[in-house]
Amino acid sequence: MDIGRLRTRRERAGAERERGAVLVEFALVVVLFVALLYGLIAFGMALALKQSMTNAASEGARTAVGAAPEDRVAIAEATIEERLGWLGDKLDALAIDARESRCDWNPFAREPAGGNPDEDCLWVDLVYRYENRPLVPALALPGFGYLFPETIHSNSAVQMPPASS
Repeated sequence: MDIGRLRTRRERAGAERERGAVLVEFALVVVLFVALLYGLIAFGMALALKQSMTNAASEGARTAVGAAPEDRVAIAEATIEERLGWLGDKLDALAIDARESRCDWNPFAREPAGGNPDEDCLWVDLVYRYENRPLVPALALPGFGYLFPETIHSNSAVQMPPASS
């Protein structure tokens, strides 16, 4: 028997075993990479939603400032829906609550707000039920479960100008 041939067979067998180990390592790394990529996309979308809701609440409250008192709430709600139009059919998971009350009382937190009791404010509260309509499909991670909140919340308030007589 030729020693050169024996060494070549052993080298080939070792190379094939090493190739199998590389495939196993690749599979483990790909799973971790895909989970990390999913997390980046999913949390990025949730953060974009939160930022958009904050912007829409502020914008809705500000747009209502120059409107007639009876139209303020409707204008605020219309502006919010327009700003969050990118949600498409998921917009039905958004609860919009806009109301006028005195500036010294926050109607949503049900606590004093520290504002002037003689002036009116427009309070806007937005709640998106993320659990019912997630922006990306939910993925339960072993040991962690679902990592998203049930709701995403944002609010804003603006002081209304005094009524001109």
